Amino acid sequence: IFIEIPGGRLMDRMGRKPIIVVGYVLVTASHALAGVAQSTIELAVSRMLLGIGSALILSASRIYVSEISTKGQRLRFISLFQGVSSIAGIVGPSIGGLIAELIGIRYNFLISSIVSGIGVLLVINLKTHVSKARVAIRASSRRPSLLDSVKDPRILAISAACFMIFF
Repeated sequence: IFIEIPGGRLMDRMGRKPIIVVGYVLVTASHALAGVAQSTIELAVSRMLLGIGSALILSASRIYVSEISTKGQRLRFISLFQGVSSIAGIVGPSIGGLIAELIGIRYNFLISSIVSGIGVLLVINLKTHVSKARVAIRASSRRPSLLDSVKDPRILAISAACFMIFF
């Protein structure tokens, strides 16, 4: 909460995408630092950076998801985003445990850094503007389905990026 509130103010000034990118960079750096940490203090600092980056990402991503959706899409988009995050939180630790067991705990952090770095690239390529004509067409067309959410590249990119940090 100490990061999300000031992060919200920064989002209003700078926009959602820059804050999401900063959050992903912090998360990626945090994983890398944890992988090479030589002391408990270094590990603790890296985990604090992870918390700061995650707070920025989650707040800004949720706002972004609600802003890119129409009223009819909003619940599906937010559900998809949250569901992907939850799946990653369930599956990721199991795979992390296997990595730690097979090749060592440090590799778990280093692999997480690489995966989070891919998330950074997805976010950097996000389209931040929504065409009003496109929104009107979507809002007036047939009854929306779950597949419509999956077809939107913006929601796929932000959901995939979020999956990667929790994974």
